[in-house]
Amino acid sequence: MAVVTISGSTSPVARGVIRTVWAFLASSTSGSIGKPLDAVAYPDKTVTWRGPWVSGVTIVLQGSNTATYTTGLTAWFSLTDPQGNALSKATGSIEAILENPRWIRPRISARTGTQGTPTVEIISQSTRR
Repeated sequence: MAVVTISGSTSPVARGVIRTVWAFLASSTSGSIGKPLDAVAYPDKTVTWRGPWVSGVTIVLQGSNTATYTTGLTAWFSLTDPQGNALSKATGSIEAILENPRWIRPRISARTGTQGTPTVEIISQSTRR
């Protein structure tokens, strides 16, 4: 199976709030990535991992401050929650995102099997309302 880039869809939720969703496919293999979100003007972010999950799928949230979008792994780093824990989940969860990099993307860091279609959702809020 090939590594797949998943296009996220971004839509307004309320004034100064946007929602971005990446829906991974059952065919998304380890290394598959979501097309990066450029929402540096929305510094307050919360991420939700939703299922259906199956064992063997782990999705990590990564960030980069490169001037342009690049898929190279060396430009991407794991993001953390306010307690300093890496945002890497193998089950449904909701967490605040501590950092506010230029680009944010989900990446399947581990996957065994081809079942389950996990979804990653980020709610981003600006400080101006």
